[in-house]
Amino acid sequence: MSHLLFDPPRRALVTGGASGFGLAIAQALLEKAAHVAIGDVDARRLRQVQQTILGSNVLSFELDVTSRASIREAIRKCEEHFGGLDTLVNSAGVIRFAPLIEITKEDWDHVLDVNLKGAFLCSQAASPLLGASGRCRIVNIGSDASKIGCPMIVPYCASKFGLVG
Repeated sequence: MSHLLFDPPRRALVTGGASGFGLAIAQALLEKAAHVAIGDVDARRLRQVQQTILGSNVLSFELDVTSRASIREAIRKCEEHFGGLDTLVNSAGVIRFAPLIEITKEDWDHVLDVNLKGAFLCSQAASPLLGASGRCRIVNIGSDASKIGCPMIVPYCASKFGLVG
């Protein structure tokens, strides 16, 4: 029995793919013989992943989801290496723990820029390749915090509520 779940294989970009849910998703896709690009802003974790996950169906690179230039370069690499893209997993995310009174504007902006605007920017930039594939899939990783508010992670909750919406 083949381990190939997708015929032809999926071509996926996983943001935040060097740790947590993103890494687990990237590994699950690879187990199903998908071609997977792993993008992450954390260069150290990305190097660790590059040492453990090898193969011609894996591509990894630094990706800052708050930067249009970084995103455009990631999409270009996916197109060059895989010949296109049909799946985008928006898994990049950050969280800050603080009571409401202590949250700075910079903390608020950073969490929403990564978790919410980053997913929008990646989806927008990838949409030409996704649409051209005829098998477009965009998966946004939410959280329990996208359903209920939590007082110590207000910006995170706002970003995940927005992402689900």
